[in-house]
Amino acid sequence: MKEHALIGLGLMSGSSLDGLDLAICRFDLTSDGDSNVQLKQWKFLNTKDISFTPEWRKKISQPFPMNALEYHQLHFEFGHYLGKAIKTFIIEAGVKVDFVASHGHTLYHDPSNHFSLQIGDGASISAITGLPVIADFRNGDMALGGQGAPLAPLADQYLLPVHDFYLNIGGIANITYLNNDNRIAFDVCPANQLLNHVANQLGLAYDDKGGLARSGSLNTELLAAFNDNAYYKESPPKSLDNNWILKNVIPLFKSSKLSKADQLCTAVHFISKEIANNIKLLSAVKSTSLIACGGGAKNDFLMERLKIETEAMGIDVNINNASEELIDFKEAALIALMGAFRLLGEKNIYKSVTGASIDNCGGAIYDSHAKLKSYG
Repeated sequence: MKEHALIGLGLMSGSSLDGLDLAICRFDLTSDGDSNVQLKQWKFLNTKDISFTPEWRKKISQPFPMNALEYHQLHFEFGHYLGKAIKTFIIEAGVKVDFVASHGHTLYHDPSNHFSLQIGDGASISAITGLPVIADFRNGDMALGGQGAPLAPLADQYLLPVHDFYLNIGGIANITYLNNDNRIAFDVCPANQLLNHVANQLGLAYDDKGGLARSGSLNTELLAAFNDNAYYKESPPKSLDNNWILKNVIPLFKSSKLSKADQLCTAVHFISKEIANNIKLLSAVKSTSLIACGGGAKNDFLMERLKIETEAMGIDVNINNASEELIDFKEAALIALMGAFRLLGEKNIYKSVTGASIDNCGGAIYDSHAKLKSYG
C-alpha cells in the first residue's frame, strides 16, 4: 500500500445561491492502485464562506438557456472570480496547498440528455492560483450513462461517522442509504431553494432556525400542489436540476396568496414529509440512525418536523446533526476529497448511485503552470 498526504482546497457554490464555501483539508490516504483506498485520517485546516455580491447573485441565477457567447463569457468571468477568491484565502490561511478542487456553479443539469453545465473555468483558476485544479466532476459519469449526481456518497463513506442514512439539506435535499455493501443515493426534493426564495422576499438571507415557518400554518392546498409531481414517485437513480425547480416549483409560491409565514410552514412540511417518505421506503427496519448536514440541519423547525413525520410512519429515527464545521463545509470537503481521489486515479463516483455503466473517476485536471508531476 502506498501512502499519500494531500492538502486540498475544496470549493462549492451551491444551488441555494448563498455564496462560496471554501475548505482546506488534509487527507492521509493509502492506496494499492487497485481501487482499494483507505482514509487513515483527515481534518479541516481552514474554512471560509464568502457571500455573493448582489451583482454575482444576479449573474449566476439567470435562468438557462443563454446563448453560447453569454455562457462562455460567464464561465470565464466566474473562473477568474473563483481564482482570485481562492488565492486570497490561501494567503490568509498561510497553508501550503497541493491542489484545488472546484465544483463550480451548476447552470444546467440534464441527465436525460447526458450533460451537466458548471461554470467556473478551471484553467483560469489554475492560472491565477498557480496550482493544479480539478473541475467538471459530473460529465464523465454522465457520458457513461449516469446521472452525474449525487456526489455526496463519497463524503458519506469516508468523512462522516457510521450511520444508516446520510442527509444533506442544501438548496436540494439529497439522501444516502448504506445497507451493508448496498449504497443508494439520490436527490429527494427542493429544500433551501424554496425556503430561501420566500425569505429573500422579506429581505432575509434565510429563515433563521425556521422561526418564521414555525409561526405560520400549514396550507393543505399548497402542500398538495407541491406534492403533485411525478419526480417524487420515480425510483432512483434520479437527480434534480435548478431550472426544473424554477419552472415547476417556485411558481407555486407566485400563484399563492398566503402569508410568507404560511408559505414557509407549508414548504417545511413538504420537505420533511418527502424525506420521511423515502426513509420509510428504503429502511428495512423500524429503528434507524441518520446524520444531517447542510444549512437545513440548522433549521430547528424542519428537523423537528422530520422527527414527527418519521414517527407518524412508525419509524424510530435517531437524528444526529454533524459537527458545526461539517454542517457548513461538508460539500466543500467532499469536493476536496473528490479531487484527491481523482489525482490518485481512484473511483470517486459509484454506479449504484448514479446508474452509470461502471464506477468511475470524475474530474478534469487543469495545470496552467505545468507543475503536475506526482501526487502525495
